[in-house]
Amino acid sequence: MSLILFENYAKELIEEINTLKFAKTEGIFSISGNIPIIDDDGNYWHTYQIEIYYKERFPFVFPTVFEVGGAIPRIADWHINVDGSCCLDNEFSQEIKCFQGLSLVNFTKKELIPWLANQSYRRTTGNYINGEQSHGDVGRIDFFMEELDASNLFECINWLVKITTDEVLPRQGMCICNSGKKWRHCHKSKFDRLRLISKPSLIWAIEKFSKYYKAGLPFLVELQRHTKRKLV
Repeated sequence: MSLILFENYAKELIEEINTLKFAKTEGIFSISGNIPIIDDDGNYWHTYQIEIYYKERFPFVFPTVFEVGGAIPRIADWHINVDGSCCLDNEFSQEIKCFQGLSLVNFTKKELIPWLANQSYRRTTGNYINGEQSHGDVGRIDFFMEELDASNLFECINWLVKITTDEVLPRQGMCICNSGKKWRHCHKSKFDRLRLISKPSLIWAIEKFSKYYKAGLPFLVELQRHTKRKLV
C-alpha cells in the first residue's frame, strides 16, 4: 500500500511541478527532474536537478532525495549524507512531521524546496539563512535541547525519560522546569509534541545522551564547543 501511495502522491506532485517526472524501473519508484528556486519577490536563484526515491515506511518518513546536478558539494558541511543523499532533517524531527503521513506535495513544498532555497542562499552569501544545523549526535542533542528549552543535558535526559513513561502531570500544577508557570501553559505542549516520536527512538536518544553525560565534565565541556545550547 505504501508503494501505491507513493505513486499516487507522485502523480499529484508532477501536476504541481511539471518539470518533474515519475519512473518505475525494476521495482524502484522515483521522481526526477528540475526544481527552480524563485523567491517571494519573483527573483530566480538556481535550478536544482533532483531525484526523489521511495523509502520504506513512507509516508511516515521522508523519501530519499539526491541532488544530482553537481550544484551542491558532496560533503557533510553542505548537509549531504555519506551515501550522497540530502540531509533534510534529523530522524526525530521527521517522525514528528510525518506522524500523520506526509504527501509528496507537502514534503516538496515545506521541506525540500526550503532546503534547496537555503542552499542557494549559502551559495550566494556564504551562509545559511538562519544559521547552520549541527550534524550527527551534536545536531540530535541540539534538537532536543531546543525543543524542550532545557538548561543542561542532564535536565534534557530526565525530561525525555518522563516523556517515555507517559507520566500525566496535573494541567493546573506548576511546571517541572520551575518557571513559575502552570504546566499547561509551559512545557505541556513541548512534551505532547515530542510524544509523537516513537518510544524506541526516544529511548535510543536517552541512552546515547546518557553515555555522553556519564563521560564526565571535561568531555561535556569539549562537546559544548560544538553545540548551540549549554550542556553543563
